Amino acid sequence: MPKKPVTVAVSPYRKIAYTREFGGFLKKNRGLFEQFLRIRKEGLKKFSIGKIKISEINVPRSFASNCWKVENEREAFFVKETPTYEERALDGLRNPSAVEAIARGNRGYAGAEQLMAMRKLEQILKENKTRFPNIKIAEWHLGYTGEKTSLFVAKFYNLPRVSELSEGMLPESIDDEFEKFRKFGRQTGFFDVERRNAFYDRNARKIIVFDVWDLRKREKYAFQENSSPIGWEGKGTR
Repeated sequence: MPKKPVTVAVSPYRKIAYTREFGGFLKKNRGLFEQFLRIRKEGLKKFSIGKIKISEINVPRSFASNCWKVENEREAFFVKETPTYEERALDGLRNPSAVEAIARGNRGYAGAEQLMAMRKLEQILKENKTRFPNIKIAEWHLGYTGEKTSLFVAKFYNLPRVSELSEGMLPESIDDEFEKFRKFGRQTGFFDVERRNAFYDRNARKIIVFDVWDLRKREKYAFQENSSPIGWEGKGTR
């Protein structure tokens, strides 16, 4: 079963990976994320760029990320912004608490690599769908790794986190399935498959996992170098 194709692009100081559909959104809204990064430095919690509305999402203070909702009249996206750390920050680390303490990011492994990790976990889940029929991976769109800032973009889900559910709201069978999947994720090298990083869709009876990292080998995912369709050097479709 083939993986969902993505376009990847690199320059000496940044990497980007995105789906074909989101590439169309970027072309229609050229400069959107550059403007977003510039404007959000002013400390605004809510602002607009053309017809695009952007608002900050409240997250626990312990989070090392800033999270945003980016929307137009037809669709909404979740954008997670984290600092980019030096690659050596994760060298040799396999202790999840230590990784979490430095915000899960570095220059060699941040937004672009997280998208590729989500893609990989999605493929593994498809290969094990009979074991985990009620688990799905969030619809991912873009990952960006820059010198100082990392961005990860996914579909915006207006759903409660599993960690926020009151007792009895999550069916026991689905709860047990998620616990098995959480352990399965750890065994296959994925970090942060946790209740705080999963939504529950009560109507579909599905748990949606949206924020995980691949720590097996911290692969570079072999970003190819050709010409970029959105102004960056280096492009390839994988």
